[in-house]
Amino acid sequence: MTDSLHETITALYAEYQPLKGNQHLVGGKADLSFQHLVQQKTQDFATSLQKRIHDELFGWGPLQPLLQREDIFDIIIQGPDHIYYESPQGLARHDDCFQTERSFQNFVERISREAGVLINHRDPFANGKVDSFRLHMVIPPITPYPVLTLRRHNQKVFKLQEMKQSGFINDKQYEYLQQMISEKSNFLVIGPTGSGKTTFLNALLGHMPQPQRLVVIEDTDEIQIHDPLACKLLSREICPETLSVITMEDLVKQALRMRPDRIVIGEVRGKEAKDLLQALATGHSGSMGTMHAQSAKQALLRLEMLVQMGAPQWSLHSIRQLIQMSVDHLVVLNEDRQNKGVQEICKITSHESFGLLLETIRN
Repeated sequence: MTDSLHETITALYAEYQPLKGNQHLVGGKADLSFQHLVQQKTQDFATSLQKRIHDELFGWGPLQPLLQREDIFDIIIQGPDHIYYESPQGLARHDDCFQTERSFQNFVERISREAGVLINHRDPFANGKVDSFRLHMVIPPITPYPVLTLRRHNQKVFKLQEMKQSGFINDKQYEYLQQMISEKSNFLVIGPTGSGKTTFLNALLGHMPQPQRLVVIEDTDEIQIHDPLACKLLSREICPETLSVITMEDLVKQALRMRPDRIVIGEVRGKEAKDLLQALATGHSGSMGTMHAQSAKQALLRLEMLVQMGAPQWSLHSIRQLIQMSVDHLVVLNEDRQNKGVQEICKITSHESFGLLLETIRN
């Protein structure tokens, strides 16, 4: 089927070429006229071949069957010929690919438009969201060919009770997390990429009493909120010349003017750490967020470095004092992506001359 598919798509593009030159087909009248041509030329084909051709020219192409598998949570596209996916069984190469360079370029343009992102030679990388996937894109000249990374986020909001039943947390952790929420502790959920930080944070938010004024700050729309009193602020990284960039640091400052009961930050990753910790140290108890790290100690080191980015004039002693004043707990998730769950919960107990002391809450 692969040879006939390649030949058919190449022939369809060749026949359409005199009508529209080298214009890519991304919508409008050109797209409609091309659809009519494709329908006319493939009407006698087998249904499966018709569908595959339509997917290649107007849809997700070889990615279509991967999207229908709920066990796939990462898809990596390295140009038209190399597609990989990750499932609980690990990383594997897809046995299909885009049939022509042109159909791949059309796909890149379609998915950019659907995600609402601007990507060109001036701004050759972008982040967005398509359906239940977080999208990251890089195009030449940064790379030899377009590279797309899709990460699926579970649309279902799990309850904390369900996460206990599934083994993500144990009975002791469940009780302690309930206590942290009721006592309005400030905490960070720590873990590597794909460890379930966002899913777990959504479960914790679902356990919050309502109504509360939650102000959620993110760079990609992933956290789900159901309290009508809650609101969300999204950063804006890459913009046309007529729009200004809005950073996470900007949003933290705006959130403080919105009468928040709790501040929730999707991921602490930059200079906004300074403003966030200052806000937590002066009020807004019960706030939370996530951070990439593989252990509690590594998370504290990263946090120190991020605060230094926003306040390079501050001493390390002052930064550690601020962390100790503003963060109560670190909830550490397992490194093993195939065995997701809470590894430990640590409490920041004191600030000594050699650093911050952690107490592990025993299971």
